[in-house]
This record gives sequence, structure tokens and C-alpha cells, in this order.
Amino acid sequence: MEFLRPFGRVRKEGLQKERVPTPCVFVANHLSFFDVYCMGTLPVTNFSIVVRAWPFKMWFYAPFMRAAKYLNSEQLDQEEFMAQCRDVFDRGGSVLFFPEGHRSRDGELGRFYSGAFKVALDNDVPVVPLAISGTDKLLPRGQWVMRPAEVVVEGLEPVYPRQFMHEDVPHLAMRKYVKQAIAAARKRR
Repeated sequence: MEFLRPFGRVRKEGLQKERVPTPCVFVANHLSFFDVYCMGTLPVTNFSIVVRAWPFKMWFYAPFMRAAKYLNSEQLDQEEFMAQCRDVFDRGGSVLFFPEGHRSRDGELGRFYSGAFKVALDNDVPVVPLAISGTDKLLPRGQWVMRPAEVVVEGLEPVYPRQFMHEDVPHLAMRKYVKQAIAAARKRR
């Protein structure tokens, strides 16, 4: 986070260690390339990040991603992917998803995919929503020059799978609830 200091301040809210159940599924909105680096504000260090296949093709980045146990959401079949997530949880770790699947083009929340919520429900672990703001101003999409900005990573109240078991399609209800919570937190900024 120190490399961002000349361009602004990164502040965390609601991310005290005692407020974050582990293991869990972290779910964060995705505004910028720097969102991943802002995950250094999390109060836990034992977590794997779910990414798409393309970063694994970058020769200078892929070895570090493998060493950090990033999970490739596109090149594993669903059974293998779920087994890897279960392994992370069994080791006391957590899994981090950016459920939009890519950075926002306009600063607004995009469609959330269901993977994070299926993982949480299948493993009976809570979802911890993370509302990120400001990284889109730090390095706007399509720009090459960083600008001063205040970045905030806000940890919201954990969401437990049992809250949604009465729904017809629990993962969809959970996805909608978490997206609305992140949208409301971002709107307060």
C-alpha cells in the first residue's frame, strides 16, 4: 500500500479482525487494477483470490499468482474449482471474489456472477461484502497516469448462508442481497 501513498490515502473501515469470520468468502466490487492491491488492508492474510484465465498467461505475473495460490475460475471445471475452494477453507483460509468478473467501465456496479455465492452456500461459510471506492479515480480505465484520490475499503456485515436457505434459489437471493449492500455502502460515499 505504500506505493500508493504519493497519490492518495487508502483507508479501511469495518475491517477489524474480530469482525471478520474465518473462513469466509470475501466479495468485492471491482473498479480498477488497484483493487487487488487494496486487499492488503484485509485483517487476514490467509486467502486465495479468484481470477479469470488471462492473468495466468502473463509470464511475469503467473508464477507469483501460482505461488500465492490464486484460483483460476475459467480453466477449472466446476468440480475442480469447488474442490480447490474447499481445500482453502479446510486449511482455515478464505476465498476472495470480484463477482463482476471484470472492472467497471463507468464506476457503477455491474452484473454479479453467482460463483462466490454457490461456494459460500456449498461450504456453509459466510460472505463478507467489501465496498471499494476511489480506485477508479486513482487510475481511470483507459488512462496511464495516476491521479490523487482517497480510496476506501469498507467491510460490511457478514452474510450467512442460513439466511437464504428458505428461498427458492438461495444463491440468487444471496447474490442480490450482497450486491444491494455493496451498492448502498458505495452510495454513502
